[in-house]
Amino acid sequence: MKLKKNIYLFSSVFAVLTLILMIGSVKFILKQDITLQNIIAYLILALIIAVIAGIFSNLKRYYGLVIFSIAYAIGFGTMIYTFMLNLSGWSDLIGFLQMLMTLGIGFAIAAVVETILHFKDEKSKF
Repeated sequence: MKLKKNIYLFSSVFAVLTLILMIGSVKFILKQDITLQNIIAYLILALIIAVIAGIFSNLKRYYGLVIFSIAYAIGFGTMIYTFMLNLSGWSDLIGFLQMLMTLGIGFAIAAVVETILHFKDEKSKF
């Protein structure tokens, strides 16, 4: 696997994509102004997501990275869809919480799968 060699690629792709999706969806779908506090919050979120993707890549955990990537796509997809629903002022909060919950569940599932695979590999060594 070439995952470990591409740690910076995976991390930077996730970080840049997170920034683009967050700023783009808030600016163009919700039509709200982006403040410095927003940008700082988006940078922190992008950093957290990039670190998670980088950890999966650095530890050569292919299935974890794939599961997290699927959860990432589903999370941002549902967030953008909820932003477009215009739920009388609640769509921004509901969409963001949906995205965070989906990312959290995806990360938890990926961690459980990789833990099971790790112990399965350790058991087969004996």
